Amino acid sequence: MTEECRQCSLIGRSFLKEHLVSFYLTFTRQLAPCHFPERLTSLLLCTDEEINLSAIGFVLALEKLPEINIASQEVFRQQLWDMVANHQWDLVVAKALTLLHRCYTEYPDCPDGGAELTGYVTSLRATVQNPRTEPIQTASLPLLGVLIAKLPAEKREESLQTLIAELRAFAHEEPFTTRIAALTCLAPLAPLLKLSGGPEESLIPSFFLLFDFLNDDDDEIRLAASRIAQTVLPGERILLLPQVAARDLALALRAAFPASTLLLREAVKRFTGIEGAVSAAAARAAWERATERDTSLFRREKQNLWVDTRDVVRVWGAVVQLLVARGAGNVEDLKEWFEEATECWKSMEGKDGPGDWRSEEEVAVFLERIEVAGRIFG
Repeated sequence: MTEECRQCSLIGRSFLKEHLVSFYLTFTRQLAPCHFPERLTSLLLCTDEEINLSAIGFVLALEKLPEINIASQEVFRQQLWDMVANHQWDLVVAKALTLLHRCYTEYPDCPDGGAELTGYVTSLRATVQNPRTEPIQTASLPLLGVLIAKLPAEKREESLQTLIAELRAFAHEEPFTTRIAALTCLAPLAPLLKLSGGPEESLIPSFFLLFDFLNDDDDEIRLAASRIAQTVLPGERILLLPQVAARDLALALRAAFPASTLLLREAVKRFTGIEGAVSAAAARAAWERATERDTSLFRREKQNLWVDTRDVVRVWGAVVQLLVARGAGNVEDLKEWFEEATECWKSMEGKDGPGDWRSEEEVAVFLERIEVAGRIFG
């Protein structure tokens, strides 16, 4: 066997190591399960990086993590954390982070591990902000969500708010892997966001994050977000279609925070579609963009074709209308936007056929906003 190893190619040696590790650990699990933790430890401590990778890959491929005692679980976790901090292979680090996520999900919490979690959360946040590679970042995000959910309540609030702010940026990233990792990070936090439990107003940004995931242009992300919404929405809930869950979430926020200035401010932005200050100038600029004729031969699609934008406008308009009625805040800026938007539309009457303009998607959405705003101030 030694002579064959010397003569085979690098790829052949890699495959041989992988199969030997798999055989070794499978044999131990079946015939000597009590020795499995120490055999696995020996492979993780091995100086051969390929053996490290194969050992982690073997455990990750198991449907359920091996049943080992509490002491062995802690040793296993610590070895994985050491690999995350010190291993030279980025792939091994990413796999170790993924396995840690399963460990903290499937194994019971260590009674004395609360103090260590804070340090791990700080370390992971630094990794997420400045990752060595994208796979390390996407493996860190789900683990970060699990660890923050396990923090004591008095230590959780600041970490949770910081995390939500970071996830809102990741939710709009182009790579699918980044967005699905951000959503997986949000999933273990869902029980903390139950609207029936009277969540803090400071958590409102997390609900907008979930709303964005429910309206993602990828069906896998939308479906996973629906499962989170099933936990967050009040009452006994069945799994809803993402579009229905998004609507119910917006309306549930209206009921949970009926006098929230923070909710009103964000709802106005989503209703008008304006990221910056809502003003008459912003209305004029939005109208010019909506009515601009795109003459390029191959133009890039400007909207998520899965989402009914006009329906979204109506939903957030209903939220704004109730909050205004409850006196949640001053909306003079929205009134200025509405008046200028109305003037913009009137200026098009009799020019180039208003009916033709209305058939344009962006113009139709703009007019929907004017109509709903008319009900708010009517």
